[in-house]
Amino acid sequence: MDRAVGKESLQGRAALRAAPARGGLQSEILRLQRAAGNRTVTQLVARSASPHGRRTLARDYMGDMRAKMIQDAKDGKFRDPAIQRVYARYGPGSEGQRLGLWYLDADPAAQPDGVWKYIKWSDIAGDAALRVFDPTLFDQGPLGVCATAATLNQGTRVDPRGYGAMVWECFTKGSLKDSDFNSDLLTTTPEPGMAVVDWMLMSAMQSRANSWYTFSGRPDGHSGTTAKQERWELREYAGAVETDKFNTSDDEDVIPATKKVNDLLSRYPNEVEVIIRLSGDVLQDPTSVQHKVNHAVALTKPVTITEDPSGDATKGKVSADVFTWGKVMTWNGTVRQWQRMVWAFIVAATRKGIL
Repeated sequence: MDRAVGKESLQGRAALRAAPARGGLQSEILRLQRAAGNRTVTQLVARSASPHGRRTLARDYMGDMRAKMIQDAKDGKFRDPAIQRVYARYGPGSEGQRLGLWYLDADPAAQPDGVWKYIKWSDIAGDAALRVFDPTLFDQGPLGVCATAATLNQGTRVDPRGYGAMVWECFTKGSLKDSDFNSDLLTTTPEPGMAVVDWMLMSAMQSRANSWYTFSGRPDGHSGTTAKQERWELREYAGAVETDKFNTSDDEDVIPATKKVNDLLSRYPNEVEVIIRLSGDVLQDPTSVQHKVNHAVALTKPVTITEDPSGDATKGKVSADVFTWGKVMTWNGTVRQWQRMVWAFIVAATRKGIL
């Protein structure tokens, strides 16, 4: 890391271009403090103020240091023992997953300060790291934000690095995608029965999705979402660049729409995200006579449809794997029960021209 005074590092400049922005020099210094320690960063800042080094030198060093931390993450080397344990259990994973862990990695002696009164970084980092590798762990618990949980599941599946970035921003800045949410959440205690990181992020996401009502981070606190809001969340948080709604309010529309979704998932498994608006009653009990739309799940793979040759919907069979309530569950029922359960498919793509 010894360098000639006044010379810029090509490696440092490349690292500054390639690494995700964290909110300017102040945020960058905070990032380096928690990773490399206060003493090192103090020395860099002091050098930047000297008449010889000026600010270029400190920026140069910080660029080199950040590049080193990114490379360490790509190599599976992390400073936080909790993050390292998660990597040892689930790694190596994809490069995107390792960079997701980079956002969550911190020197235990210099963890970041957040803006949440009742949340510490150590309360969320380990659980967030688990979700980088296993997006089925997201659980809305009693909060009632089922579509938001489904969005996190789909978004983290395709972009684990983006999930890590959201956790970092939400905790340290009290914002998501550089936009504020209900600031009262910052002084609210986490909801019991939920992982703290799930409560924090889902509450912030739901708060931003609400158009009229303030979300309090508590059950029954204006937590539902419309199809329009679900499409917005997929674009905002799950990397979608285009979305569509396949309406299936009529029974005869359900199977054709399901086949259309199946085709998209089969052709573009890593670029298509699907949320189903459905009846939670029929989801839990296929024989239920109650079938109003009151729940949302993520579809994890194409649906298996076995239609009866005579066209009898009560004899045809459907099997579907869906994510909800912190797990993937397999739903089995008749075609008729599937028709009664499904109200709409919200479909998103992370690349234009797919839908």
